Amino acid sequence: MDVYAPVTAGTYISLETEDDLIDVNDTLTADAVWLTSEKGDILSGVDGVIEAATIIVETGGKVDMVGKMKASDWVDIEAIGSVTADDIESGNVKVKTTGTNANIDITLTAELTDLEAVAEGIDSDILIVGDDLNLNEVSAFDGDVTVVADSVNAFSVKALDDGVINDVEDDAHSVTIIANRLHMGLIEADYDGVLVVDGDITSDGGMNIVAGNDIDITTSGRVGTVGGNPVTVDAGGDVIVGSLPGTPNYGKSVWVYMQGNSGDGEIHYSGIGNTPPGTIVWNGKVWGGSEMAMIQMDRAEDAIYAEIRNIMQRYDASSQWFYGFLYFPHIRAYMDGYQGNMSIEHILKGSGTVEGLPEGVSPTTVIDFQAIDDSYLWQQDKQASVR
Repeated sequence: MDVYAPVTAGTYISLETEDDLIDVNDTLTADAVWLTSEKGDILSGVDGVIEAATIIVETGGKVDMVGKMKASDWVDIEAIGSVTADDIESGNVKVKTTGTNANIDITLTAELTDLEAVAEGIDSDILIVGDDLNLNEVSAFDGDVTVVADSVNAFSVKALDDGVINDVEDDAHSVTIIANRLHMGLIEADYDGVLVVDGDITSDGGMNIVAGNDIDITTSGRVGTVGGNPVTVDAGGDVIVGSLPGTPNYGKSVWVYMQGNSGDGEIHYSGIGNTPPGTIVWNGKVWGGSEMAMIQMDRAEDAIYAEIRNIMQRYDASSQWFYGFLYFPHIRAYMDGYQGNMSIEHILKGSGTVEGLPEGVSPTTVIDFQAIDDSYLWQQDKQASVR
């Protein structure tokens, strides 16, 4: 079935065949357009523009649309074979393929598109090009996923190997996202997870990237949000962060804020030069940054650890206490100096409870140390007057 003249309808246009292909080479305009073929392919030429509120395309063959598809409500395409569309302009798009070697290759031209793209068959890749995209479900059962856009909300993106993540076993399938801004829900990749973002990368607070091999992030913006959510990852191989040309100098401030697991337990920098443009924080520890930031961090950590050692020494009973009774609770304790830091419970209440007793044993009373041993009170009422 060929269309070589414009067709306009007040309600809907329905083109249906069994074995024949449908080839649209002129405009179709209606409230709803429905193209369906049981076994034949569905095609359009550059002049085959389809404009409607809703567009449905269903076929047992392949879909190859060169002409523009413009829908004010939604576009829904399902095929056993591959789906290629050069220009889909709609706020809501669904595409599904079910056959082997049934790739999805579409360009989305709306300012913002909510997308579901699912390739259920073996050896079926997904390539998405767009502007601002909400990737509500982009899933390749056995293939690669590549997304190129301005702004991406990657809520659910999967590139699996026969439905699972198994690294290099059988095939190796990866997720690649190239964007100017990226917000992540969950990205799952059988092999590598590759992000190239000329802007900030943020997290929704859960696990963000799971990869059987490496997770490679290259960006000019910040990764994670200090005071908010870090980017959380789980990599069977290395976790690598790098900087793009023109990346600002973030100085001593945090550039990468990440947590999770990697094959070697570490995070690696592979950007321009040997020095990261800002501080890298991995699992709560500083792993890299400018020389001055590292020097100041070392000094701060030394000071913190020194204070911790001092506190522990003040808690060391062997240097402060002389016991009148060897076992807890002490009948009487004498101090040869000003008592050190007590626990905050004792400071505030002068009493505490016993925890960690054997199973079946539970204390029924609160132990009041001041009632048992009034030496705790010597500062308040036993100080000598010196003149």
